[in-house]
Amino acid sequence: MVDGAIEYGLYVLIDWHAHGNYQDDAREFFRTMAREYGQYPNIIYELWNEPIGEPDAGEEKWAEIKRYARGPDRRHPRVRRPR
Repeated sequence: MVDGAIEYGLYVLIDWHAHGNYQDDAREFFRTMAREYGQYPNIIYELWNEPIGEPDAGEEKWAEIKRYARGPDRRHPRVRRPR
């Protein structure tokens, strides 16, 4: 599906569809996707689809998502270099 979209010049959203914090699995998934598709400008990566938690978690949940996206080294991960 991704290859077909690239062939037609469409944008593609590659989504890590998880409801929990599976940072190690997500990191490996995005490494694989970046190796395969990182050179294409029409690929969009979604780091964590539908994070769920308590309805009143608010700021705490966003803090968890931010830590998840940054990873243990506190730098935002880059799937590809900016052009």
